[in-house]
Parts: sequence; structure tokens; C-alpha cells
Amino acid sequence: MQSKVDPEEVQKLADEVRRAYTSVEAGRHGFEVLPQSKPDAFGNSASGPACAQAHHAARTAMWTLLKAFSVTVDSDVERLTSALKVYRQTDAEAADQLLEATRGRLDVLSTHLSKGDDEKQRQAQVEQINRLGQITNDHQNTVIAGDLNSSQGGVGPHGDAYRNLGRQGYDTDAGFIHDGKGGTSSTGARIDHVMPRGVGTSEATRWSTADHESDHDGIVTDIKMPNW
Repeated sequence: MQSKVDPEEVQKLADEVRRAYTSVEAGRHGFEVLPQSKPDAFGNSASGPACAQAHHAARTAMWTLLKAFSVTVDSDVERLTSALKVYRQTDAEAADQLLEATRGRLDVLSTHLSKGDDEKQRQAQVEQINRLGQITNDHQNTVIAGDLNSSQGGVGPHGDAYRNLGRQGYDTDAGFIHDGKGGTSSTGARIDHVMPRGVGTSEATRWSTADHESDHDGIVTDIKMPNW
């Protein structure tokens, strides 16, 4: 069977799905779960407390539903992006076979890179980050996670290495936690990362060190793989 795929049409579809994802995310934050309303928030009648409780339950349910839907749409965006890359780099039949072979497959790399402030160690970190991109170059659905002992910002070699992963399709900011506490290391530096490619992820949350023996908090995110 000869595949008939128009990459430009797929690109249009990917753009529309990405816009849909942005809209769902914006709507989801409108239902962010807040502390339960005071009983008198819905009046001082006898049914006020029941209304407050029902409102909180409905808001929580909608938040959970939209979170799941958002991750699902994000996974479709990632899969379309990966498919486009494959179709543009190889012939349609080979692309079909590759996408079929990687359907339902997820590669997870957990790593702990070199630590040190001297120039030799910093260069080793850069080489290791670049190596991660090299060894996963042909992998479609991948998550790189771990203590990389380096931050993404800046204009130096580290920043270039992370930006290169971004150009390879990795979401280098997927592990960023929006709680105002900085990173998950004991110093608050953003040296721990979760970087998916080809799969959708939910907004990252913090797993407190109170729950486990480590000098780093954990990063928690849901992953969704498209079923196509």
C-alpha cells in the first residue's frame, strides 16, 4: 500500500491542534482548584453549605477532566510533529513503517550527569548533554529525565546544548514547576529536568523531600502517548 501524505496539510492540522491545546490550557486554568468556599459564600440559607460543597466538587471534577484532555491533545501535537519530521526526512513508505514500529513504544532515559565547577567538569556536562541527543536521535517517543547538574539558561555551551535538544523536538521546559520555589535541588537551582519528545505531558508538580530520602525534591508529570 502506497502512503499518500501531504506534509503541508499535516502541518496545517498540527498547527490547528496546537491552537486547540493552547485554548484548552487557558480554559483549564480557569477551573484551578481553590480552597473550598466558605459555607456562606452561597448565601446564609440552609442550603448554602451544600451549594458550596457541590461547587467545589464540580470545579475539581472539571479541573481533572480538562487536565486529562489537555495532556491527550498535547500528545497528538507531539505525535504529529514527530510524524512530520519522519515524512520530510524519508520516503512515505519507510515513514509509515517507522511510525507503526514506534507506536506504543516509549523510551525513558534516567541519568545523573557529572558534577563540578571546574572547566573540565563543565565541558564534560556539555558533552554528556549532547550525547543524550545523539543516542536518542532515531527514537520517536522518548523522555530524558534526571539530575543533569546544569541549568538551561545563558548563552554559553550549556545553553547551546539544551537548545540543541529543543531543536531535536524535546520539550526542555516540561519539568519546570510553577510554584515560585525555584528548582528541586537543595540550593533551589534548576538542575533537575524532565524532557519529553513525541508524548504529551501535564504541568509538572513537586514531590516533597518529606516523602523520600533525598536532598532533591521530585518532579511529577503525567505522560500520555497517542494511540496512532
